[in-house]
Amino acid sequence: MGARPERLIDPSALAALRPYHRDGRLALMTERPPELRMITLRRLAAAGLDGVPLHHVGLGEHAAYGKRRIVRAVRPELTIEDDLWIAEFLARSGYETLLVDERYNQGAIRSINLMRFARGDLIRVLALRLPPDLDQETEELLGGAAVPA
Repeated sequence: MGARPERLIDPSALAALRPYHRDGRLALMTERPPELRMITLRRLAAAGLDGVPLHHVGLGEHAAYGKRRIVRAVRPELTIEDDLWIAEFLARSGYETLLVDERYNQGAIRSINLMRFARGDLIRVLALRLPPDLDQETEELLGGAAVPA
């Protein structure tokens, strides 16, 4: 997971991430300095993501290279990023990546490992990858989205 934690703490994102968190398959990476680690962990806990591993890009390390370093160590099935350049970099490095479409992400996608989607569609996009045994709250938020059997 590559987007900044504070950008993901909204009800639909939490619902989409809950099954991954419940199964211990969620990790977050951030460009926030390690000095803010405890504050970030408290904010994540308050949002219901207590205990999620949090990985920091190193001080002075370029964000794209830092996130690629983290992704190489964590080996996620999927990364989610909100910066087009970093998302392209991760996708070209061979990692399946979702790009949260923001107004500052202008430009074409060039990698076959990258898919752009609107922030409000995060839960529906992730639902395509979720197992069929969703909790009741996640199923209600999906509201009839297609979920693979």
